[in-house]
Amino acid sequence: MGDRMKMNVYIVAVTLALLANLLCPMFNPTSTVHGFMVINVPDDYPTIQEAVNAANPGDTIIVSSGIYYEHITISKNHLTLLGENPSSTIIDGNGIGPIIYLPANDTTIMGFTIRNSGEEEDTGKPGLYIKFACCNTLANNIFYNCWIGIEVEGNMSYNSWSNKIIGNTLIDNEKGILLTKFSVANIVSGNTVTKSVEGIYLTAYSSNNTINENTVTNNDCGICLSHSTGNTISGNILTQNDYGISMSGTLSTRNIIRYNVIANSEYGIQALYPSNSNIVYLNNFIQNTNQVSFGTSMSIFFWDNGFEGNYWDDYNGTDTNGDGIGETPYVINEKNQDNYPFMKKWGWDTVKPSVTIISPTSGIQIKSTTVLAAWIGLDDISGIDHYEIQLDDNSWTNVGMSVTYTFTEVRDGSHTIKAKAVDKAGNSDIASISFFVINTSSIEGPSYTKEAILLAVGVMVVAGIAIYLLKIKKKA
Repeated sequence: MGDRMKMNVYIVAVTLALLANLLCPMFNPTSTVHGFMVINVPDDYPTIQEAVNAANPGDTIIVSSGIYYEHITISKNHLTLLGENPSSTIIDGNGIGPIIYLPANDTTIMGFTIRNSGEEEDTGKPGLYIKFACCNTLANNIFYNCWIGIEVEGNMSYNSWSNKIIGNTLIDNEKGILLTKFSVANIVSGNTVTKSVEGIYLTAYSSNNTINENTVTNNDCGICLSHSTGNTISGNILTQNDYGISMSGTLSTRNIIRYNVIANSEYGIQALYPSNSNIVYLNNFIQNTNQVSFGTSMSIFFWDNGFEGNYWDDYNGTDTNGDGIGETPYVINEKNQDNYPFMKKWGWDTVKPSVTIISPTSGIQIKSTTVLAAWIGLDDISGIDHYEIQLDDNSWTNVGMSVTYTFTEVRDGSHTIKAKAVDKAGNSDIASISFFVINTSSIEGPSYTKEAILLAVGVMVVAGIAIYLLKIKKKA
């Protein structure tokens, strides 16, 4: 199993486990799950810190919606901290940070707004600060008005490694996500970062990290690297930044930059100091004022992999043999050129996406005039652009990136649902299932218990979160 598939399986497993922890207390008021405690705030303890102090490794803390003016230290391993709703479960630092300090391992924090850790450099601290720790998961949180939204820090003796920062939203922070001082092999994926000076910043010997599938817009610098090597920057959307990707420091080398969209920025890529041997290929450079700027650094990058390069919207070469690659190089300067520039955006993506309908199951008999369809789509290169859904021979309905759709007034008889996934290169795939609607005229009311309804809602939450975290735009 490849590293990317392992990560995907891990994400789904975490999502299922978190959902199970969240739903089980609804059915069992004793608030225990498989021998571990489920602690509720404020029902069991009035503050999050008191709940953390009372918890044991393996326990889950569920925090109800509200504003909590706290500064929390989590020094115990294997805890799960879940907010009821990321928009309404708010931890406010009141201008002082860090708001959450996490020197522990294997801890999950999910579903919070974390805000107001301080705005000045001399007093501002992170919203969430991971130090000398590994294997933590931060997912589906909102960070707002912090000096640093999320900071991961190690040192030469003890790296911070294998932490996963997934699906968070970071708005109006001085720095969105900072990996610093020997932060190694962390995953930063599926986050939205906007209105920061540095959106995602790797510095001080942060190496072998994976920065993928993030949307980074309206920052001074989208993704910044300083003295950082061997990182993979892949599948990100970098738009309307002053600098899409900026490199500085002589040790920012051997980074792999691929499958990104770098667009509408003053500089697509900038290298301030000699940063050699970075590999940049299979990216889309679109409507940047300056596609690449080396200043006086005279860095030397590799702009293709020996047979495929990038798409440059200002390339004016020709493709006489029709293979989709220009016949002449795209020249950046006397030491840098893309020898295999593509003629069109996502020109390297010739593989159709995949789509699988997960509900209803094929052949099922449904005693309802309302049918909920759900599906999963994946694309390894350019990423899913949108989905379409169809019942029988009716017209296709474009549902955007939604992975569910409800059909109403479905009559008795045999029916077919089709789901179509279309990727950003225009490739598409269709999945279909058949099912039966029976005896809907005799239905008098709901036939599901409260528990079944909650379970159904839970399944759909799993599908939604899993799809959001698993959407893929490239091969790792």
